[in-house]
Amino acid sequence: MEDEDELFHSGQCTDEESLSESEDQCLPPDKPEEIQTIHHIFVEHSKLEFFTIKFLLILSSTAIIILLPLYLEAINKSSDAYSMIYINTTFIFLVLFILILLAKQCLKGFKNVNVLNPPVSWIKLLLLSVFYVGSAFMIIYAVDRKRVMCHLQDPIKGVILVFSLVNYFFFCKRMMGLQRIFSTTTIIVGLFISVDYGLCDEFRCRGNERERRSDDAGVWTWQTHSIWAAVYIAGLFLFATFFTLLDRFLVPVGMIPPSRTSTQLLTTVSRMVAFQNASPQLRTITTNSSSKKQTSCLILAFYLQTAAWMLSTLLFWTDIIPTLGKGSNTTQLLANFRNGLECHFAHELSTSECQYATLYGWLFMLSYFTFFLCSLRFLMLCQSAVYTLSLATSSLPLVGIWWSLFKMNLTETGMIMWSPSVTGELICALLGLPIVIIGLTLLCKSHFKECKLSKMTPSCLTSTQLA
Repeated sequence: MEDEDELFHSGQCTDEESLSESEDQCLPPDKPEEIQTIHHIFVEHSKLEFFTIKFLLILSSTAIIILLPLYLEAINKSSDAYSMIYINTTFIFLVLFILILLAKQCLKGFKNVNVLNPPVSWIKLLLLSVFYVGSAFMIIYAVDRKRVMCHLQDPIKGVILVFSLVNYFFFCKRMMGLQRIFSTTTIIVGLFISVDYGLCDEFRCRGNERERRSDDAGVWTWQTHSIWAAVYIAGLFLFATFFTLLDRFLVPVGMIPPSRTSTQLLTTVSRMVAFQNASPQLRTITTNSSSKKQTSCLILAFYLQTAAWMLSTLLFWTDIIPTLGKGSNTTQLLANFRNGLECHFAHELSTSECQYATLYGWLFMLSYFTFFLCSLRFLMLCQSAVYTLSLATSSLPLVGIWWSLFKMNLTETGMIMWSPSVTGELICALLGLPIVIIGLTLLCKSHFKECKLSKMTPSCLTSTQLA
């Protein structure tokens, strides 16, 4: 009897709990479970800013995918791909440098900012730049002069989101619930439906019908196409990893001691699945970062672009390798670069030497600049590389619809012609686009739900709210 009374007073178990097979479900009230909590800090932002950057990110991604082949076709008339990379990198670096100077002079928030202090450590900055520049060179060299077959170039880009989701499980500190994983999977399914027809149709590319497969293959052999397709996919993987590392380095994550958290916090299945290395007593909460020092998007972009410009300069030798560039020596390299500059500053939008390189060059540069800044800012707002790349890849159905309404003129390089037609590519893009929109809507709802929770104090977050 004394043992039974001691058990009753120490455990305070009900009759229903005593029927459970597990004895660990009934713990003494004077020995609460020690809970280690991961503390995620959300950047405070308005819905107007969020949706504006979201729209600009999708728009700029669509413009980049459409303009890149047009730009390359035009610039290759008198210059080459390396000149295109280096000119764009240099001009974006100069624009960001001027914006930094203007911000220091005109904006009060920038006057006390130490621009010489990078937002991340130098080692991390170098690592990010290597992945970023490496992906750019691999992707552009792969699509240059149809090394990767024309009809494969755009559809394969959808694998970026798959790589991002895979990278998340290995590198990201932040947990992602089952709702976000399901939403991302929905987007992947929509992208696959959108690009499936274009991926398999060897006789149509960018609005043009082909009579022979060799018309789409350029001057390269099938073995060369296979090698460059592998290089292209590797470049897309590096691009996805760049954003994953940004997510890891930029998202502020801290630890809250057990004494500051409520013992009512329960681990949900979604968080344990999303963060498999977590212990059974690991919990996740989000808070607002209004009192925290935030990373400036402009300064981060400046440092990344500066490092990218330096690395691009060091990679000049890639242009004189016969299998990569068009130049056979440094003299030809300088000549190609000079021709590229002249094409960008031509007085007319179309010339016999440069075709439409002037028009497409500046449009591409504007799209790239917008994408670069918006992607960094959106990553800071949503704190998810997966969400950021979901928006970037969601442009693929829009690109499919575009090339069903227009086509690239093969007789006049770089010219776009109005040529609407009902094709399998258009039907698949229209079928996949609503699925992509549903996935993006679910991701958006999940984001604002977490932002709402971030405004509560840790003691107010109950097990019901976290579920």
